[in-house]
Amino acid sequence: MVAVLLRPLVALLPVALALILCDSAAAHATLSPPEAKVGTSQLFTLGVPTDAVFQFLAEPGDARYSDGSVVDWSGPGAPAVEARDSLRGGGGGALTIVALALGALGLLAGLADLARAGGRELV
Repeated sequence: MVAVLLRPLVALLPVALALILCDSAAAHATLSPPEAKVGTSQLFTLGVPTDAVFQFLAEPGDARYSDGSVVDWSGPGAPAVEARDSLRGGGGGALTIVALALGALGLLAGLADLARAGGRELV
């Protein structure tokens, strides 16, 4: 009898936890892209908790409103853009090259195995 009464409560537990834990995450504005190259104009997209989306063209560190005043997004949860001199990836270190070589060897071994199977039925 007790198990029958607890079953609906247990089923609602994940929903209750999601509402409790995700509430604070939904209260922050998001800015995309999170990185931009210094000295170049970039199209930014700002999403706010009310599901409104705004797009604007700006340079990192120099976002201004149409009246010329500087945009000041400060405080907890304020969106931020990291300004970089270069947007290139981290580069291909030795580990990346080794991983690519092992992947290529695995692909070749798999293709060789398929060719060796010929017309036989694979079980």
